[in-house]
Amino acid sequence: MRLRIGEQADADLDDIWMFILRESGSAEIATRALKRITEAFNLLVRYPLVGRNQGSARYPDLRRYPSGRYVIHYRVANEALQILRVVHGSRVDFVKVPGE
Repeated sequence: MRLRIGEQADADLDDIWMFILRESGSAEIATRALKRITEAFNLLVRYPLVGRNQGSARYPDLRRYPSGRYVIHYRVANEALQILRVVHGSRVDFVKVPGE
């Protein structure tokens, strides 16, 4: 299965890295945090159904999976795992996922 990171998810990862850099003052800490998230992407590629189903009428295959303080929103379609959003857990219920 291929991994595809959507445009919004890519922007989310950039924002997460910058936020952690500003808060911690350390690029190393920010990079380690992103590495943990991307390691979760690899787990999801191997076990795509491990995430909790958050399906909607439009996207019944929408799922989410926690990675530390963050939540990965994804779906499996066309033999690919598509990462749609990566958001802080405190924002998970307030963030619009593409296609919802």
